[in-house]
Amino acid sequence: LSYNFRRLLILISSVAVAIFPLINITSGIVPQFGINLEPAIITGDSDGGVVTELFSKAMFSQIIYYLYFTICALYLLFLLIHLIKIILLNVGSEHVYLKTYTLIISDHVQVPFSFMRSIYINGKTDDNEKEYIIKHEYSHIIRGHSLDVVLINLISIFQWFNPFITLFRRFLIETHEYQADKDVLEGGFSIDVYRSLLLSSQFGISPYLSNSFNKSLTLKRFKKMENLNQKRAGFIAVASSLLTLTLLFTVVSLSNAKDSL
Repeated sequence: LSYNFRRLLILISSVAVAIFPLINITSGIVPQFGINLEPAIITGDSDGGVVTELFSKAMFSQIIYYLYFTICALYLLFLLIHLIKIILLNVGSEHVYLKTYTLIISDHVQVPFSFMRSIYINGKTDDNEKEYIIKHEYSHIIRGHSLDVVLINLISIFQWFNPFITLFRRFLIETHEYQADKDVLEGGFSIDVYRSLLLSSQFGISPYLSNSFNKSLTLKRFKKMENLNQKRAGFIAVASSLLTLTLLFTVVSLSNAKDSL
């Protein structure tokens, strides 16, 4: 399975997780059993026990409602803050406009990263290191990885409670880095120098929405650099995506079938 296929499947699964709960699957073949009874009227006792119980349930639902949207708003605010950080890096920085991307050089950049069609790099970066970094970040640009990151984070605003979204985001970032590593090493760059450069960039911070040079740096990723074969790329990620889609479809179908009874 290629990295491109894995990436596509993760994105489809992420979107499915967001929209499946909104889908109403009607079924005309669900049989209805039983008999219709006259409606029963329930009255509470003198101290209003039933009324109190109904009020408590309504109040609890309201609290959950406000809590959900408060966290959504906080997550959105978090993303906007990091977007503003990226925008502010453009102010007072040196801009080098090239044919397919813009190189932005600033001493405020702690870790090299890319966002949309721009590569951000520290002005004190060594020329040899800069060549590796630009090759890595350019891979993110030509593959459109920033759009993936923006999409998965927009979904996360409303699905912040969903563990599948967190899992898919991790798999997606991991896939992005595998693709960038592959492009760098197939370009003839030294694997040892590349690894050393990645390790030396671990102590800086980059904006959350960016594709940074040190994202998802794991022992697994280092080992993967020695074997760029894509035939078994991300079996766990693919299997998880397919399982999630199956479970979502089953749950939605059963839920709607139950409602139709």
